Amino acid sequence: MYKFRCYFTYHDNVQRLNRALESVIDQIGEFSSEEKPIVILNNQAQDIAHLLTIPLDKVEIIDSPIPILLPEALNWIFKLAYQNKEPWAMWLHTDAILKPGAMRDLINKYEYVKQNNLQWGLIYECNQAFAIFNSDAIHDEQLFYDAWLFPMYYMDNHFHRILAIRGYPEYLTDTPNLVIHEVSHRLKEDGGLNRRNSLAFGLHGQLYCAIHGGMPGRETVTDRTLGGLYPFDPTKVGV
Repeated sequence: MYKFRCYFTYHDNVQRLNRALESVIDQIGEFSSEEKPIVILNNQAQDIAHLLTIPLDKVEIIDSPIPILLPEALNWIFKLAYQNKEPWAMWLHTDAILKPGAMRDLINKYEYVKQNNLQWGLIYECNQAFAIFNSDAIHDEQLFYDAWLFPMYYMDNHFHRILAIRGYPEYLTDTPNLVIHEVSHRLKEDGGLNRRNSLAFGLHGQLYCAIHGGMPGRETVTDRTLGGLYPFDPTKVGV
């Protein structure tokens, strides 16, 4: 058993949230020693407890005092996991469903990385909808999702890239297709968000290029500060 929780960030569509929760509840009971192994960061100004279809005694709901962006919610998750001394911060998209064996596959990969003394930043399945993050490394390096630069798209690329530059690469799980993921459902359902994305997507791509010297997969910049964006003190991280 491991001392960890699975975190969710909820914005809308409680039916999708419940499907994701139901797919997790049996599997997490096999691995987590926590009394309440599921945490939901509720980004809506309304109570959702009465809408959930899993046992409430297994869930902690944390209401955000104001609406926050996804990268800010994830940074909050990293802080919660670190403070709770969890070996990782586990996150599942609310538009994803775990198939049987998905959590075991993810944890098995963590054990492989740990047993081989490999540095790591995050481990995820092929759809990137189910992942664990190295919250210790994130805390030690003081590297978080940068909501100021990338509030939505390119946020993952940017965050993963800077972790890799600092020596914390990402790893894929070994078994594909254990997670069902509906892509970009919020863009399809939220006209205002869709409009914002259509205005900003290309500009964020240009910004990513300016910072990293190329688009995702073609980056050339290896400066650990990314041109002074993030301070780096090797004495604090043992490099």
